[in-house]
Amino acid sequence: MHKRRLYSAHHTLLRIARVSASKAAEKSIGWRDHEFVAVTMSCLAIEAICNAFGERMVDHWKEDVESASPTLKLRILCSSMGVEYDKNAEPWRTLRKMHTVRNRIAHPKLESVEKSESMTVARYRREERIEPVSSLEKQVAELAQGAPVAVQRLLEVFGEKLSEDDQFDLLHDSWEGTAHPEVTLE
Repeated sequence: MHKRRLYSAHHTLLRIARVSASKAAEKSIGWRDHEFVAVTMSCLAIEAICNAFGERMVDHWKEDVESASPTLKLRILCSSMGVEYDKNAEPWRTLRKMHTVRNRIAHPKLESVEKSESMTVARYRREERIEPVSSLEKQVAELAQGAPVAVQRLLEVFGEKLSEDDQFDLLHDSWEGTAHPEVTLE
């Protein structure tokens, strides 16, 4: 028997991001944590996609490009694959926002968060246990649902430029196998 699978982590990372985005949308216990997971895993999926596609589509990727920023990697891949990159159009706009938030998650800074306002007693009782939200938490919340969607759209855009063989390995987490009858000599 022989089995073959070319593994790229972007499949796993995107699957985790989708599950976490779904759990965040339910607003059940821990939903803010799921927002962070959805965005972080989506950002890591972008890096994995860039590296997987780059190794196939760009000469000297590992030596010259692999350590570049995700945004630069995307621009190089678009140029190499004949994909239009418009930073103001989707999915590029969301992917660029994700890069900014990814850097804030990876290199967090202390932030003092304060909130002062007048409110009724009834509103105070409803909101007294709701903590003030940081700017990073707000950015993550804004991206939590759209990040996995933008990554999926990136896969579709790049996938349109691939040969069938490359599509098998890069667009699907799949494997193939063959069985060979045993040969016994007596």
